[in-house]
Amino acid sequence: MKRDNNIYIISIILLLVSLSGCALNKKEKNNNYEENNDINIYVDTKDEVSIEMIQFAIESYKNQKEGTTVNIKAPVNKKDINTYLKDTKEIDLVVTNRNNILDLSKQGLIADLNEFYKKNDINNRFYNIITSYGIKGDQYFALGLLPFTIQIIYNEKYFEDKSIEINNATLEELIKLNNDKDVKVPILAPESIDAMEIISVLLEDNLVDKKQLENIYEGNVEKYNNFKDIQVVLDELNKLTKEGYLTKDMLEVKDEDVLSYIDKGRYPMAIVASSYNNDEERLNTKVLGNYKLIGKEKTPVVFMDALIAVANNCKDQEEVIEFMKFIYSDEFQMKISEKGFVTGNIKAMEDNKLINSNLKSDIISSNMSNIPYIYSLPPKIRNEVKSEMYNILRGNYSGDEWKKIIRDSY
Repeated sequence: MKRDNNIYIISIILLLVSLSGCALNKKEKNNNYEENNDINIYVDTKDEVSIEMIQFAIESYKNQKEGTTVNIKAPVNKKDINTYLKDTKEIDLVVTNRNNILDLSKQGLIADLNEFYKKNDINNRFYNIITSYGIKGDQYFALGLLPFTIQIIYNEKYFEDKSIEINNATLEELIKLNNDKDVKVPILAPESIDAMEIISVLLEDNLVDKKQLENIYEGNVEKYNNFKDIQVVLDELNKLTKEGYLTKDMLEVKDEDVLSYIDKGRYPMAIVASSYNNDEERLNTKVLGNYKLIGKEKTPVVFMDALIAVANNCKDQEEVIEFMKFIYSDEFQMKISEKGFVTGNIKAMEDNKLINSNLKSDIISSNMSNIPYIYSLPPKIRNEVKSEMYNILRGNYSGDEWKKIIRDSY
């Protein structure tokens, strides 16, 4: 799962080829192929772990459900998904991030899943964070796939040799320690999440009212101008930059090899998505359980870069719901847990003895307030916020970044 554009493209191509082969095999075996039920899934994520899980789900469903073919449709651009969902019945399920789910729900292009939640007892079988990702107002429009957190991993021997009490240091001090030695901090996360976005999410903690931000989603200019929380995050980012804790060159996006590099001491520490750190036994690598940032204790932040929703125009909602029921059954959730995926299903999590205790605790205790603020922003505003972060790191801070972001977005 190298973090590279090519990996994402290759994953989708392999998935398409694999499923096409399955469809051909079924056609040869079944003279009534034309009557088979097809499910078309629009997969719009660059999270390699989620793509791998979707592929496993499709293969498992195909083995259980004779006569059903599941097809993947990869995105070309955002206009295509809107066109598909408005004008055709080609798309049955959508896999995308929360930003797009909020957008599609506002346009009435994805189905209300309240009844699905009730009939399948979702709220009692899954932790709150899984369902929080898919809710807007009092309606459920999607379900999260695989939750992950951001971990600070470090080489224990490196800090012991330098007599540094890492558990007493703040995160900004640890980053500055690397900066002072001209050592970059590696970062490993899904390609769709920018490195500075991750820093800002760790920074924002409880500075942003997520519920209010969701309520004004795609609102008018006045509503966004009156929402000051993200400017506070940018102010804190500027403060850390001026004090020398953050620099424009401090982060280095890496692939999974960085996990072994940390263990061998090539890097003192790294910022890593938990979905890549499978708790393989490593001699010198530890996860920093608790730390402070800008004087505040770490609080859980749970990411999910892929959610699944049902298209309002789907041609056979009954068949689609059967597929959803399969994915979110306790049996399948336990199966993917056994394969190493971290799921928010209560039964699967309780039976998983290998999961990192900090990660498990974060998922269990999290709710709407633990969703990163970036997922409640319209894509255009999210991109502008990211741009302003890098401007601040380059020394261009005015204190009116949020007003500029809204002006440029509208």
